[in-house]
Amino acid sequence: QESNTMSPEELKEVLKKQLEYYFSRENLANDLYLVSQMDSDQYVPIWTIANFNQVKRLTSDLQLIVDTLKSSALVHVDEKGERVRPNQKRCIVILREVPASTPVEEVEKLFTNGNCGRFVSCEFAHNDSWYITFETDADAQQAYKYLREEAKTFLGKPIMARIKAKPMAMNVFLPKNGLRSAEPTMYMQPVYAPPPAPPPPTQQQQQQYPLYSVLPQPWPATPQGYFDTASLAFQNAAFLNGFPAPGHYK
Repeated sequence: QESNTMSPEELKEVLKKQLEYYFSRENLANDLYLVSQMDSDQYVPIWTIANFNQVKRLTSDLQLIVDTLKSSALVHVDEKGERVRPNQKRCIVILREVPASTPVEEVEKLFTNGNCGRFVSCEFAHNDSWYITFETDADAQQAYKYLREEAKTFLGKPIMARIKAKPMAMNVFLPKNGLRSAEPTMYMQPVYAPPPAPPPPTQQQQQQYPLYSVLPQPWPATPQGYFDTASLAFQNAAFLNGFPAPGHYK
């Protein structure tokens, strides 16, 4: 286990970040297994989280995991300490573009103004972002309004802040046993509908072709005589070969 090389405080801090990551909006949008383990109230058994590989590398102490989850403002543990779910309160102000090297006292001083609500915790998260957790949603809204309208700058830079949104509204409704219910249309028999009748054929103008008789033509009753074309006279009294009179070949 990696916990052998860390102090108890360091172990709890690393464990807290890992547990909070599981219930972040970014992870819940893609972690289908974790979502499938949620009941209808979005609770997950803590022992399920304790069996995740990244958690087992840090600790096998279930009570430490429960205590760490209770100390996080991003999740909510039930009264029995057996289940955990994402925190649905908008009571966290995220202060961005503030380096991790900034003393925590400087960040807390920004929120000690009388126009801000009372905050519960102030800690660095990641990527130059700080999480300031308030007791109620109204206190967080009041602090956010103060930062935008009155304070406006911090450490010589414009304040970049927003209120942490609620965990994603997952479109998953699971019964208490954690199993998905079947789709209502899964077992429905399809209704048979006869195919529509084809349209009646349309009369198209067909091209007319001449008809030829296929019957043999009868031979004439008397055969025609043979004519010598060489002796056939034309109107100019000349013969076909251009001579005025038939030639003699004897």
